[in-house]
Amino acid sequence: MNTTVAIIGANSFLAHELINELISKDFKINAADYEEAPQWLLQHENLKWIKLRSDCLEDIKNVCEDVDTLFYLPHQSIRTQGFYTDHQLNFLMLQTHWLTSFANTSSIKKIIYVSSMMQKDDLKGLLFQNRFNMENILKDGKAPVIVLRLPLLLMNSSEDFEFILKTLKRYPFVFLPTWIEKQVQPIFVKDVVEILVQLQLDNAYTKINRNINLPGPNLISYFSFFKQIIKKYKLRCSIITTNLLPSSFFYFFLSLFSRNTFSQIQRKFECWNQDAVV
Repeated sequence: MNTTVAIIGANSFLAHELINELISKDFKINAADYEEAPQWLLQHENLKWIKLRSDCLEDIKNVCEDVDTLFYLPHQSIRTQGFYTDHQLNFLMLQTHWLTSFANTSSIKKIIYVSSMMQKDDLKGLLFQNRFNMENILKDGKAPVIVLRLPLLLMNSSEDFEFILKTLKRYPFVFLPTWIEKQVQPIFVKDVVEILVQLQLDNAYTKINRNINLPGPNLISYFSFFKQIIKKYKLRCSIITTNLLPSSFFYFFLSLFSRNTFSQIQRKFECWNQDAVV
């Protein structure tokens, strides 16, 4: 098989697994991100790494040349998955506009955009509104778009998962708001990769735009999920939930010994509280 696919947002655990699977099926891959080629990248003749520059979006044009399918994974990339500020989100919007423009003049037959599950009629946060707008920008182009909507929490992959794990390892006790009893549907990366590859192989998905929600198989609260991590890693951490403290206290407490700033943690919590359930 000599088909070439492109991956934008390729420096992530999800992209790592996807690249391995596509290489095993003899696809050629243009992998691109705003970093140098990661250490885990395979040394393979069918794989080309393209370093993108934030001040030169024309680099995206090189990624799109002679490509059959484009996997657009900006929310999983190590560089961009933690984008929460207005400036950062606007940059992703601009990147998506350029991507759509280049795709219109390329050989791309379909674009697979990995977004987030959201309630279309209740987009409260800028993050979800931004991703919904990015979907629409892509759909305005000529290439059919498949939007794969995932829960925010990807098991063993996303920055959110790593943030939770490091927090529970670092503190002997953690104060959290009572809404962490909210139920979500985390999903394993291997299941996401399997679906992505099937979407690439299935030519029936090259006809029209589609939205696909892909939740995890089980409902679980954030609180239960935290407790499972504590049990699995044998951590000595207690979780204290309360509504008697202002939200700013939780964000400040978690930012004390974290590489995440107060505002970044605030955005994380706001997004977790809005994560949709299907």
